[in-house]
Amino acid sequence: ADLFVQAEKVMELDPKVVDGLLVAGKVRMNLRQWDAAQDCFDRAGAVDPGNPQVTLALQEFVAKWRSATMRSDAEVAFSEAKTAGDAYFYESDYARAVEAYSLGLNLVPKGTDEDAILRCRRSTAHLRWGNPRDALTDANMAISIKPEW
Repeated sequence: ADLFVQAEKVMELDPKVVDGLLVAGKVRMNLRQWDAAQDCFDRAGAVDPGNPQVTLALQEFVAKWRSATMRSDAEVAFSEAKTAGDAYFYESDYARAVEAYSLGLNLVPKGTDEDAILRCRRSTAHLRWGNPRDALTDANMAISIKPEW
């Protein structure tokens, strides 16, 4: 924060100081203030378009922004499977709920919270569908993954 205050003071005196813009941009980037960080880097690039430090800062910004804002394939698969399975479950279409949860289980990493959640939900769908053995198998797997549940 102290470095950020110093960068702000430098920019107040001369808003075209590239180093001050880069420091302010990096601080804002680390605080996940993406729009403000990009603004600083864009302004630095406008002041000194060929500056390699600006180019590096922009590349770092893009990489951090992507990793912070993009969901992984597993996260998307989990979300979609859970949403679809839940919708089928609440419509009492337990066969399709089991199918949706199963698709998600094929895509999420084994032993994760997402794995346990989908197994719990599939267990309940199996039970309502009339498959108590499959329900018990999923319930036991979920418990082995998350015993504190």
